[in-house]
Amino acid sequence: MRPNTLRLRSPADVVTAIPYLVGFHPTDSVVVLCCGGADGAYAIRLDLTASDALLDHVTELITRRRPADVILTGYGPGVRVTPVVERVGDRLARDGVRLREVLRVEDDRYWSYLCTDPACCPPEGTFVDARGSAVAAAAIAGGLVALPDREELARMIAPVGGEAMRQATDRAERRLTSWAEAIATEGGRTTDAAAAIPSGADSGAAGSGGAASCASVQGCAASGGAASGGAGSGTAIPGGAAAGGSTSVDSLNAGPAPAGPAEVGVSTAGVARAVAERGGVARRVVEEGVRLVRLLIERARAGGDPPTDEEVAWLGVLLVNLRVRDEAWVRIDDGEIGAHIRLWRDVVRRVAEPYLPGPACLLAFAAWRAGEGALANLALDRALAADPHYSMARLLHELFVSGLPPWSVPLDITPEQLDEAS
Repeated sequence: MRPNTLRLRSPADVVTAIPYLVGFHPTDSVVVLCCGGADGAYAIRLDLTASDALLDHVTELITRRRPADVILTGYGPGVRVTPVVERVGDRLARDGVRLREVLRVEDDRYWSYLCTDPACCPPEGTFVDARGSAVAAAAIAGGLVALPDREELARMIAPVGGEAMRQATDRAERRLTSWAEAIATEGGRTTDAAAAIPSGADSGAAGSGGAASCASVQGCAASGGAASGGAGSGTAIPGGAAAGGSTSVDSLNAGPAPAGPAEVGVSTAGVARAVAERGGVARRVVEEGVRLVRLLIERARAGGDPPTDEEVAWLGVLLVNLRVRDEAWVRIDDGEIGAHIRLWRDVVRRVAEPYLPGPACLLAFAAWRAGEGALANLALDRALAADPHYSMARLLHELFVSGLPPWSVPLDITPEQLDEAS
């Protein structure tokens, strides 16, 4: 995607831009906007209820990356915002980070903690006309979206399920089992081979953290001194999802995901996983799975129709084979990142819950690569809720909390190399 540059010349511009940078209008939050330095610009959102441990983690991360300037913005009533803003600001200032501006936002008005001039920053706050702002227009023109709240973003990947999807999943599972039975019969073994295979898992141990989300922006070049009560003129925030400067920092919740209306049992998915990884069945699953993954990705890139229920169900079953999942993973490329996000977002909404971890992790990774940190975190939350021991979810969790920018973590393997390694 082509990056667009948001130029922030005043506190009003900062207040207008932040919802587009994090993907939704924050409430009961503190947003740390970091500009300059080797990593460009990025924004981190934390709940006002964030633990001291999480605040320490985030401020340590920011300090380590040495941004040239930080703009700190709290959202909500002063009695709740001020203590958190002061804790974060004190930690950053103690470690030598320059606070260029510190703001509080409530009901379309902002107050500056650094400006004491009533002519500049009146006691009743300063009104922000976000709708008529050139910053908002530039953000929208560049493809950035500011949803009403984080819950609206979560609803975009909430399960829709339904009887048709349940039946399609039933047929997909029977199809896989029939492959195992046919291969077992040809090999002179019992036709009940699938039921005899112990349930396997892509396993490990995953932890969960406090509530926080992060969005990313491309490199920031700040020039000029800070105006009284302002963010300074010439602060350039290139937004969008081009490769090279986005980053994501987060601590994730792994609570239970909402259940769909009629879902397949976890034990059935466990059997499917074991069957899909076994001998002759695995070879057939890989062949079919790689073909389907390539087909659906190419269709998404061409702007074609989303997968049918049958395709989503069959894809979910095939993705339990890690070679098939990795085929989809290594094909996530920055040049066509929007197509990958659309595809995996659609699959995440519709696939049966036991088959969710793979597609949810693929969506999380694609969103992270695009700088859509909030979406990445929500998708990863759903993956961990479906299977707290899923190894790709564990890996992404560690990657996100590390704060490493996506451009610093390339996928150094091609689909062709994956074929050779198989």
